[in-house]
Amino acid sequence: MGSDEMIGKTVIDMENRLFTGKWLQYERKPFENRNIFPENESVSKGNLELWVELIPKATIKANPPLPISRPARNEYEIRVIVWETKDCVFKDEMEKCNDVYVRIGL
Repeated sequence: MGSDEMIGKTVIDMENRLFTGKWLQYERKPFENRNIFPENESVSKGNLELWVELIPKATIKANPPLPISRPARNEYEIRVIVWETKDCVFKDEMEKCNDVYVRIGL
């Protein structure tokens, strides 16, 4: 967190939107989920939720940009309890138990 390292990019065809009547009809533009790709890779490394608005130059002053800032930073703790496992062979025959390691991802 906090570094300016590029994690990926996406390409948005603005001309396609400008000349598509259906897209121009929406007053509120829909959110889009776009994949982001690292340089010279074809596997997505995540996605970006966004919306695109094309504002005519004559109306820019009537539509000032919204202030955008990072959300407040919050810390969380995740606790996981494994109540039961299946198909584990006991390595400790005396105590009939195992040390089981669990890997999770968000």
